[in-house]
Amino acid sequence: MQEKPLIIWLLTDKKRGHQSQSLGLVNAIKELTPSESYLIDIINVRLIDLIIKRFPAGEGLPLPNLLVGAGRKSQLGLLVAKRCFGGATVCLMKPSWPTMFFDLCVIPQHDLPAYSKKIFHTIGVLNNLSPVGATHSLRGIILIGGPSKHYNWDNEKFIAQISDIVRSNQQISWCITDSPRTPSDLTIKLKHHTQLRAFYRPFNTTEDNWLQGYLPRCRQIWVSEDSVSMIYEALSTDAEVGLISVPKRRESRVTQISKDLIASGLVMSPNNTNRPKKIQLNEAKRTASFIVNDWMKNDV
Repeated sequence: MQEKPLIIWLLTDKKRGHQSQSLGLVNAIKELTPSESYLIDIINVRLIDLIIKRFPAGEGLPLPNLLVGAGRKSQLGLLVAKRCFGGATVCLMKPSWPTMFFDLCVIPQHDLPAYSKKIFHTIGVLNNLSPVGATHSLRGIILIGGPSKHYNWDNEKFIAQISDIVRSNQQISWCITDSPRTPSDLTIKLKHHTQLRAFYRPFNTTEDNWLQGYLPRCRQIWVSEDSVSMIYEALSTDAEVGLISVPKRRESRVTQISKDLIASGLVMSPNNTNRPKKIQLNEAKRTASFIVNDWMKNDV
């Protein structure tokens, strides 16, 4: 008799980074056990929906075994969907709601999560990358974030750093891409920088899955150190990874991430371009294995 498929509802706030985390876990689960997944938009979910037990987006769908979501908005969506249709909630972040409200929280170690049966620790956030061997690739990419509550910004110093990276690795064909946080004056400078021998591709000109397909085929990936999720995506590939320095607003658990990675020799920096130690994270696969082979059998 064919095994009954696991029904997974993937709740999305339409943000690429959050959806990549959820898809990474869901696709990894599908590799381990027969599963069906349904992508559900939760942008319009409101607190009143939890109170009056209303979740029209789930009507007509098979009842879920798992509800998966990443991002702050998804937390309410997970609670509303569970109240209306059942299923076990998997929250891919350190929630602002009490942890006890969720069945499982998958939390990066840098967020300093507590130790609990309801919490699974990961090295960085999950992603939806499919690693391929790229040791002999001639591609490279530079990923630009932007100012945040942890980091300031300096356009001139930033451009100087990426110019040095490109100039020091002229055998590599470089692509530069940015993000919604990238300052507009920096994007203007990149568009008109005639001496920077790299192809500039703004994020808003790319398809949804372009970066996930491009990263695993790169020999080198350099990431501005403010972009934590992109750092761990880069470390999930076979590439040599480097971090581009960004001015810090203050010392914090987030700014400590780049310090620890540089000190461990897992990444390069503008001041140390020695080849980093080889590491290829696959936290989505590790998390999926825990959920399917341990947690669902013992705790759900």
